[in-house]
Amino acid sequence: MADKDPGLFSASRTWARFPIHTRITLSYTRSGQLSVIHGQGGDICEGGMSIFVPFDIEIGQELKLSFQMPYRSTPVQLKAVVRNRSRFRYGLEFSDVTRDQKELIEAACKTLSLMQ
Repeated sequence: MADKDPGLFSASRTWARFPIHTRITLSYTRSGQLSVIHGQGGDICEGGMSIFVPFDIEIGQELKLSFQMPYRSTPVQLKAVVRNRSRFRYGLEFSDVTRDQKELIEAACKTLSLMQ
């Protein structure tokens, strides 16, 4: 298991984070084996999100995510990379984000900011 990254709880952030309580489906390949697991969203920002997943996932692992954004009828599909972790809480950075996905994430963050 990887050690806790000291930057995980840094007060200096590029983007504001907003709580997002939603079920997340993750898929990834490790040693040629496809794994599909479920987790829980923690918070989201324009660059990534934190999730809770009771499985061991390595830092640097590429993931495919599927989850429901606030006030959206269809799940969003995104790619992300595990950047840090503390036990089973993972910090993810979104990757290969399309313009439409970026706009969707920005809209969700704006909506969540109004709900605080």
